[in-house]
Amino acid sequence: MAVVRDPQRFDECLTSDPGRQPHLCLSGARTGSRSGEAVHAWMRGQLQQIEGVQYVQQQSFDWPRFAPAHYALSVEDGQGGVFAPAAYPWHFQGVTGAQGVRGRLVNLVDGSLLQRALAGSLDGKIAILGSLRHIHASEENAEQKLAALQRAGAVGAVYALPGPDNDIIAQNYDAALGMQALPTLIVGRQDREQLMAMEGQQATLIVDGSVQASRSYNTYAFIPGRDNSRMIVIGTPMNAWFQAASERGPGVGALIYLARYFAEQARRFGPPPVTLAFVATGAHETMGFGLERALRCLDAQRVTAYVHLGTGLASRGYREDNGVAVDTGEPSMRRWI
Repeated sequence: MAVVRDPQRFDECLTSDPGRQPHLCLSGARTGSRSGEAVHAWMRGQLQQIEGVQYVQQQSFDWPRFAPAHYALSVEDGQGGVFAPAAYPWHFQGVTGAQGVRGRLVNLVDGSLLQRALAGSLDGKIAILGSLRHIHASEENAEQKLAALQRAGAVGAVYALPGPDNDIIAQNYDAALGMQALPTLIVGRQDREQLMAMEGQQATLIVDGSVQASRSYNTYAFIPGRDNSRMIVIGTPMNAWFQAASERGPGVGALIYLARYFAEQARRFGPPPVTLAFVATGAHETMGFGLERALRCLDAQRVTAYVHLGTGLASRGYREDNGVAVDTGEPSMRRWI
């Protein structure tokens, strides 16, 4: 966490007043960012310090990074006021340029054909969408819904998932598909409800950004086994949207612990029965590209199993009380897979 929070390693703060505009300064180890690179360097250093862990190496690969320059949503309330909720861009979903797009809000929360038919013409409108359930990585059929709205004439979209409180839940994306056509901002559930109540009001949506050439990394380390023709791969991703303490943190900690444990066992009792490979992968929030690349680089004929140290190993449990997330003091017992 010290690596992720270090302000010298965070290059995506788009405001000079993060206290007043925290959503414009959301730190995290996103792929291609300075923090995203720092966590990989940190992991490599941790593995290099373990006696008995061998062949520590880093693989770099090119990756297109969506770099936001500015994003904002504002809605006129019809009485001279403006509602400007916190928002975050859905990466690669579309851009508006610095001036943004203007249009009236239309409520299409489930994005169904029936709802679109009842809404009438979508030409020049900004659609409000969302889901009644929370999927942690990418919302089912959301991108297809957004593409359909763009074809129907919408100029922008606002999307929300039912996370705790008013938290913004960023959505994974497949950068290999390239830039899409409908600029989309993600908001919290409570703000979405306020926006739904303002249907028909004039709104301005800005997603200003560009695609830049960047890099991500995979880090490999090995403990050779007595039978080197077989290999167990133990892996965890390093990149995440935000700080991701309960998501990436436990996997990273478990990977380092297991490398230390099995290295100590090898020093005391000799090599393990099969070779152990430890892999820390990059570009995870871009549909697990680093993991896919890592598995392609390892000899599939030798891999007996891949053990993924991922989400929810140490997530706190919460219940919702009048729209507020309350810590239960126990681990989370549920997870969408």
